[in-house]
Amino acid sequence: MPADLILKVVSWGLLLLGMVGTPIYLRKQRLPGQPWVVNAIISTIAFALWVYTLGGSVILIHHWYNVVLAGIAAPIFTFVAGMFEPKAS
Repeated sequence: MPADLILKVVSWGLLLLGMVGTPIYLRKQRLPGQPWVVNAIISTIAFALWVYTLGGSVILIHHWYNVVLAGIAAPIFTFVAGMFEPKAS
């Protein structure tokens, strides 16, 4: 198996692990009555944005990284995410 293919498979696997693992982790760590769904959605999106802004390997392999977009997306997401207030269940 060529090294490039291994890097692509591992990179996608780690991204998928983080995207699936984030809401699972938050669900397991929630307190009784704590609203976790909104937090899980925002955290999962934040994880994907974190991967992008840091130039994660999947992003770099496919040449999707743009420093201007990363610099604009992070503060906009941070501002917008603060507008969501989870309702207690």
